[in-house]
Amino acid sequence: MKWRCYLKWGLFGGLIAITICGIVVALSRTGICGEITGIEVKPAPVGQMLIVTSVIGRGEIRERTAATWQLLRARMTVMPDYQVRTEKESAVEARWEPTQTRVKISHDTLIEMRSDRIAVLAGRIWVCAAQKPGERIPLVIQTPNAYVATERGWVSVAQLPWGWSLVSCDRGNVSVAARNSVVILRGGEMTFVAPGMRPDTPMKITCGAIDWNTRIYLEEFVKRCQDMPPRPLSREFLSCAERLLWDAGGVVPK
Repeated sequence: MKWRCYLKWGLFGGLIAITICGIVVALSRTGICGEITGIEVKPAPVGQMLIVTSVIGRGEIRERTAATWQLLRARMTVMPDYQVRTEKESAVEARWEPTQTRVKISHDTLIEMRSDRIAVLAGRIWVCAAQKPGERIPLVIQTPNAYVATERGWVSVAQLPWGWSLVSCDRGNVSVAARNSVVILRGGEMTFVAPGMRPDTPMKITCGAIDWNTRIYLEEFVKRCQDMPPRPLSREFLSCAERLLWDAGGVVPK
């Protein structure tokens, strides 16, 4: 079973370029991020939440301070201050209220819902942002290293096992901020954010710099594991892996 934004969710019109002026109010010191400044977000008109539409494999939910996890099921609501985690060969799909945005939580992922954003503590999420005509609600994703914001972009945000945050954009525009520095990603671009560092200069999501034998190996790894190799690798290698993941639309394990 494959999960493709453009097949399952259809097209939406009017991808709007995000400017820093359109996202500005201050998010600075937070418990998981230390000091991260440089991106600001207009508060959402109502509290944000996730409505679970599908659970493949096993997902679990708990209040942030709770000691035990509960089984996650379709049609459940993930309110602010609740966490969701997925197991191996599992995935969760949800709608990001109050917008029409669709979210996929990949396997081996831990997120926390906040009143104005989603915090990715480990693993990866895919977001295909969509809003009603006239709506401009900034959708914010936080990692231990950065803030990511978009209104209508298609974005993947991953917290890699060796500590980097990886952000890639398939369509639209996405802002990535860390350490008083902001970069804008456009469709087909990605960036890395190392702990305590500014975002890297955006680079193309491409397999162009990878030789054929390496690409065949990487295609097989992505097919089997639906993610990045679990050790630090060159940016060109990771760029090719990200291209393959986007081309698969975020593969849901069978």
